[in-house]
Amino acid sequence: MEIFEYRGIQVQLIAKAIKHCYLRIKPDGLIMVTHNKWIKKSTALELIDKNWSLIESKLAKLSKPNDLSIGSKIYFLGECYKLNIILDKKIKIEIIDNFVHLFTPKDEFEFKIKILNAWYLQQSKPILTKQYEKYLDNISHWKINTPLLRFRTMKRRWGSYNKTTNTITLNTSLIKVSLEIIDYIIAHELCHIRHFNHSPAFYDELTRLHPTWKEQKQELNFLSSKI
Repeated sequence: MEIFEYRGIQVQLIAKAIKHCYLRIKPDGLIMVTHNKWIKKSTALELIDKNWSLIESKLAKLSKPNDLSIGSKIYFLGECYKLNIILDKKIKIEIIDNFVHLFTPKDEFEFKIKILNAWYLQQSKPILTKQYEKYLDNISHWKINTPLLRFRTMKRRWGSYNKTTNTITLNTSLIKVSLEIIDYIIAHELCHIRHFNHSPAFYDELTRLHPTWKEQKQELNFLSSKI
């Protein structure tokens, strides 16, 4: 049994005494591939690639919340808050004590989720930028062209690096996790500037830049199905 990340998602390979490969998507978003023990790992990954459109569609449905009511869990910078809905003409969000107070003129899911996502986006840009600039100071000795920083809401990737455009894109949903995890994702993408793969050299670089990355990766894997 092996669990690893592929195309930004968690994949579990299970070898059994069977003739064919079978793919299953668990409720938490984990992709399970059951296969003959003689089949190469690359063959299992080809099955994922072949069914990628179907997988993305299924994962999108799993990740979409079906409720946003009083008492729902709302995550912000690694803390879990309870949602309080306040019907009001003004649209705003406030965090007071252990509650996220959402002021809305409509108690409709689509309207409330739009307000919440807009708030997440507004909060994420300055905070993610600050953490990014901090890491740029840590790699000043690399003597590289500073990558352009962009923000985007992504369903299954926390970050990405485009070598052609020298651009790092961060998922705005990172605002839901702790600063330590945000730093890990930023460090991960910065290391791709030197190593455009996940080779041992890449992980050696990541360890030098962010020594506790394994702890943050494990925590993020646990939180992924919750946030």
